[in-house]
Amino acid sequence: MIKYWATAAMAVCVAMAASVFAKEPSTLALVGPATTPAVEMSPGGRYFAIINRSLDPDEEPKLLFVDSTGEEQPITVPLGKDTDYLGMAWVNDDRLIFLGSQFRKVRVSTGGRVEINVVRMFSIDRTGKDTVILFEDSESVAAAFSPPDVLNILPDDPEHIIMSAVGNTRDTLDLWKVNIFTGDTKLLYKGFDNTFSWFLDANGTPVFRTVINDRQTFIKTYVSPDKGETWEQVHEQVVRNIGNEPLRFQPLGPAATPGRYTIIAQRPGADRMAVHEYDLRTKEFVRTLYEHPTVDVTAALEDPMTGEYLGARYAVDKFEYAVADPELKPAIEALEQALGPDVSFGVSSMSSDRQRMLLRTDGPQAPGDYYLFDRSKMSLDFLLSSRPELDPAQLHPVEIMRETMSDGVEITSYVTHPGGDRTGVYPLIVVPHGGPQSRDYYAYDLFGQFFASRGYRVIQTNFRGSAGYGEDFVEAGHREWGKRMQADVMESAEALIGRGIAQKKNMCVYGWSYGGYVAMTASYKNTDLFSASISTAGVSHLRDSLVWERVNFGLNSPAYQYWKKAIGDESDDRADLNENSAAENADRVTMPVLLFHGKDDFIVDVDQSRKFRGALKRAGKSVEYHEFAETGHGIVTFENDDLEFMFDRIDAFCKEHLPN
Repeated sequence: MIKYWATAAMAVCVAMAASVFAKEPSTLALVGPATTPAVEMSPGGRYFAIINRSLDPDEEPKLLFVDSTGEEQPITVPLGKDTDYLGMAWVNDDRLIFLGSQFRKVRVSTGGRVEINVVRMFSIDRTGKDTVILFEDSESVAAAFSPPDVLNILPDDPEHIIMSAVGNTRDTLDLWKVNIFTGDTKLLYKGFDNTFSWFLDANGTPVFRTVINDRQTFIKTYVSPDKGETWEQVHEQVVRNIGNEPLRFQPLGPAATPGRYTIIAQRPGADRMAVHEYDLRTKEFVRTLYEHPTVDVTAALEDPMTGEYLGARYAVDKFEYAVADPELKPAIEALEQALGPDVSFGVSSMSSDRQRMLLRTDGPQAPGDYYLFDRSKMSLDFLLSSRPELDPAQLHPVEIMRETMSDGVEITSYVTHPGGDRTGVYPLIVVPHGGPQSRDYYAYDLFGQFFASRGYRVIQTNFRGSAGYGEDFVEAGHREWGKRMQADVMESAEALIGRGIAQKKNMCVYGWSYGGYVAMTASYKNTDLFSASISTAGVSHLRDSLVWERVNFGLNSPAYQYWKKAIGDESDDRADLNENSAAENADRVTMPVLLFHGKDDFIVDVDQSRKFRGALKRAGKSVEYHEFAETGHGIVTFENDDLEFMFDRIDAFCKEHLPN
């Protein structure tokens, strides 16, 4: 049974006064940050903490406390214009830990104090009163780069939590016991240089920790079988962008056998990530609890208090659960049936008795809706949308397309059809994803929905080299930049031409990061298809990119060795790298090019776009370039004004250069 919870209290708390939807959603409503980015349910399942922010920069964000019974009035806590939300967690039904970033003056190693954006943690009563700043006296600049985290809420000790944080004078991420009412701290365990995160057992003892380099491109995982006395490295991973790639060694919780843990990992010799039982002392995978036959497991369903493994989460197209707990399985199956085939859901919070679940749904026409599921009543109540500015009726259906490539390999694409029209001819925008070791899903996608709302059909392809389909699929893209990976994208787009719903030269290619590389390369390699090429933060020169990695991290660094394996050898493969680098082939470009890049991009150096712009100008080609100050690699680093400008300019550029 599905019923809708639409009380006056909820209407107030999410600031959803009656609104009139425009015929065309605004740019920021589609591509900007969600105005309700997070909802968390208290352990007892009664109260909700909600973050509400406006797309208007002059309006300050708010933290809202809502009683699901309606007996208590909602409480609004203004956060201040200089506070950005980063995370929150209930300690008990009366107190919340809030994590945010603020500008404040901190001490730097060269002496003196400078103003910098640092992470701050607050303990707040659900009445909105009695706010305590944790680690208020900390002045270490390292706090800006090593975010604190609540690791254990100590359910038997209502006054304290265990958390990781940079202390008052240290520059390492330590473990602390913190009084949530007074802010008093006690150092439990001293950290190590470059420690990024900790994982504790139920008693608060350190078991796993991760170390990350300064550019957040390389992660090492260590395990301790003796309560933190000794540590041994058990895993390492190169990442291009932490937010886009799953960690390939994820501790979940203790197994039934002492000294063993459930983890999500790709065991040695295996092709895909799966759920395993892992022995801390022998550093061995004891047994596999769940493995999907074709895709990686990327997350799990766990007991909120004990960390007990309840089921695996994976995505062939949308996200689904393989439930291990026999009591939960019928409930999850009923939810899948009730929500329908076009929506996936994740369990954001679960009450301590496992009876109430806060769900967050996602789908092409469901851009982050929250529901409350009550197992005892088998009821599903709609709460609110993370993007209330969007009318689902304005959003566009997505087709899952499987296409066999010219060499016999099946590739998946997602095609967004304007207004759901699968037969009409529309200008086509080809949007390859970044990474490249990332992937697209059957979900709300800001690129697909933005372009479809402006009258374009959109195709997004999980080409070889994409994550999620196992290691063999990833490695099939190694040293295939501009070649087989490029062909997968182009052949998928050509399949739409073959269906009579797209036309050559009435197409634009747009991508971000690796997707930007594909767009740049298409400007001279796929000239029969496209009339325009657009890149954000793209790679234009493969050899220079490799040199940059080597200079910054060293010849024998794992990061450089990974990219050498994935892209090629800067010396031995010089001719091949140049052939597949747009900056070396500007004279072959036959279409106008539009480029964007953040000046402070530490993942793809801004010189990659500058170099291509310079080469195009010298070749007498049409190029437009925009560079954003104080902006990094990811979309979250863009100011709303810059984001709005970029997407509106992309739309105008396509309308200028596509014939229909």
